[in-house]
Amino acid sequence: MYFSVLDLLVLGFAAFAVVALTAVALMFLLKNKLAKRIAFYASVALGVLLSSAGIYVSAVSALPLFVGVAAAGLILSIGALVLERAGKENAKHFVLARVGSVAALALGLYSLFLW
Repeated sequence: MYFSVLDLLVLGFAAFAVVALTAVALMFLLKNKLAKRIAFYASVALGVLLSSAGIYVSAVSALPLFVGVAAAGLILSIGALVLERAGKENAKHFVLARVGSVAALALGLYSLFLW
C-alpha cells in the first residue's frame, strides 16, 4: 500500500492527538496521585516535544509568528512543570499545572500540524 506525504502527516496528527487526549484524560480522571503525576509528566514531555518540533518547522519556513506560538507552548510546558515542582503538595498548584499542560499540548498540536 502506498501512502503519500499528506497521508503520513494525517496519520502522525491522529497518533499524537490520541496520545495527547489519553494523557489528558488519565491526568484528570485517575484517583491515584502517582498515576496522575505520571500522566502529567507524560503530557508535559509530549508538549515539549510537539512545541520543539513546531519551533523547528516554523524556523525552517522562516515565519516568526509561528515560532512565537510554538515557543509559547514550550514556555507553558516548562512553566507547568516548574509550578508542579514548586508546589509539592498544594492541590491548587497541581490543578493549575495540569491546566497549563493541557494548554501547552493544544498549542503544540496547533503549531505543528494545524497552522
